Amino acid sequence: MVELNDMLREAGETFTLKEAEIERLKQLTAQYEQQLEDQASNILSSIPNYFGDLSSNYQYKSITP
Repeated sequence: MVELNDMLREAGETFTLKEAEIERLKQLTAQYEQQLEDQASNILSSIPNYFGDLSSNYQYKSITP
C-alpha cells in the first residue's frame, strides 16, 4: 500500500484508504488467492485422470521372459 501511495504522490495526487477498506481488500485478496489455489489444484489433479483414461484404450503386453 505504501508503494501505491508513493506512486500516486509522485503523480501529484493523494490517495488514502480507510483502515476498514484496507482490511476488506486484504480479505478479498486472500479469498481470491485461495480460489486460484483451489482451481490450480483441481486442474493438476485432473491431468493424471485424463492420461489414465487415454491409456486405458490400449492393451499392454508384458515383456517378461
